[in-house]
Amino acid sequence: MSRKITFVVVTLCFVSILMPFAAYASGADYEYPELMVTPRASDRISQEAKQEAATKWTRHIPIQASALMTLVAGAIQFSAKDPGKDAEGRSPLFGIGAGGAWLVTSFLLSAYYNPYDSAQKSLAGMPARTQREQLTRERYAEEAIESAACLGRRLMWLSFMTNAGASAWMLSKATSGSMGMFVDIAAIAMAVTPVFFQYRWQSVAAEQRSYKKRIYGPVAAPLFLQDPASGKVGTGVSLTLAFN
Repeated sequence: MSRKITFVVVTLCFVSILMPFAAYASGADYEYPELMVTPRASDRISQEAKQEAATKWTRHIPIQASALMTLVAGAIQFSAKDPGKDAEGRSPLFGIGAGGAWLVTSFLLSAYYNPYDSAQKSLAGMPARTQREQLTRERYAEEAIESAACLGRRLMWLSFMTNAGASAWMLSKATSGSMGMFVDIAAIAMAVTPVFFQYRWQSVAAEQRSYKKRIYGPVAAPLFLQDPASGKVGTGVSLTLAFN
């Protein structure tokens, strides 16, 4: 019994060693997904960098529209606040502070934050002669794409929460039936704008992830086959092409 177990173990080890050679003999090519995806992450950054300068002052419009509405609601709140609910008159400051802060932040980001252009400049100085250097370059490019998308998601949700929160607070302190009350409701509705109109950074990252998932490659695995004539079970190798 022990001899049979030893034979099976040795056979499986032998098959495992032969699997890469079987894949190679079949013409299949093992590659890194980062190097097989089309377009590569570095190429995508180069493409997006060409368009980045033309959209630098418009890419934050959804957040700016929400912030501007919150700012306007805060200004109107000075004459619409209910003295019984807001004796100290602080509610307008919430709207002006939140809306003004987001407008300033968005303009600063437009002026100084250009992720694709910065990444392209860094990639230009990276060697790409060997496969290892190419892989390093592509992984850096992927990190740059994901970093921009991550910031976009954070800005989107922070903008929504702060503008909606400030507008809801003003609404709770506004005089019933006043103009300020209706403007506060409109500001809450506008706070959702960045969620529906997301950043280009987010869509680019999602597209690259989708392209990478479509890459297929060889998958080799050991299996047991039964001889129809003798009924004996033997070992074999299965080679298939599967999507990663």
